[in-house]
Amino acid sequence: MKQNKSFFVIGITGGAGSGKTTVVEQIQQLVPTEFLHCDIIAHELMEPGGASYVALIEEYGTEILDEAAEAPKRISRERLAGIALATEESAKRLNEITHPLVRRKVEERLAELEEQHFSGVAVVEAALLIEAGYQELCDELWYVSAPLSDRVMRMKENRGYTEEKIERLLAAQLSEEEFRKHADFVVENPNLCGEKQKEHLASQILPRLKEKLESRGMVCYNK
Repeated sequence: MKQNKSFFVIGITGGAGSGKTTVVEQIQQLVPTEFLHCDIIAHELMEPGGASYVALIEEYGTEILDEAAEAPKRISRERLAGIALATEESAKRLNEITHPLVRRKVEERLAELEEQHFSGVAVVEAALLIEAGYQELCDELWYVSAPLSDRVMRMKENRGYTEEKIERLLAAQLSEEEFRKHADFVVENPNLCGEKQKEHLASQILPRLKEKLESRGMVCYNK
């Protein structure tokens, strides 16, 4: 794992519905935070002119384009998923095309932050953070854990996922044991009511941040 001079890099991962973004939001309330959301970066790179745009069309054809859109036509994520995830081999190709480009963007942004002498925390969030080897870019890897029943409820209520889609997502992700094996720190994030959930997360996250930041002479908490 890499240790930066002026800021601390946390890689955050977890299964679908575990609440990774909720944990990031809690960190943002505590310290100056640069949030690098790999899913968002991947979507940006698929826009016309983005690094993934031409490569994906060459691989999967113009069928992945949104025909209703004005030129230049955007890639339809629904069409891309329908075609690229149809077989194990085509899904593998999707990862081979997009993951290196997303990682390059993350590396570029971390380098920019170092040049700017950013003082705070950079958070890299990705569901496949472990599989893609992001640990070497981070000072610590945090795993967000939640009971399976809570995760399923969140995916249904917050994202409108079907049982079939949830089963497919869960089957494609690492097991609880694998996540924990790679993690430096585990954030427990069960469903709690309102402020209790924020308090529960803060009681775990703040002591860890204080320990890690202050051990490196970094005092950069939000007022």
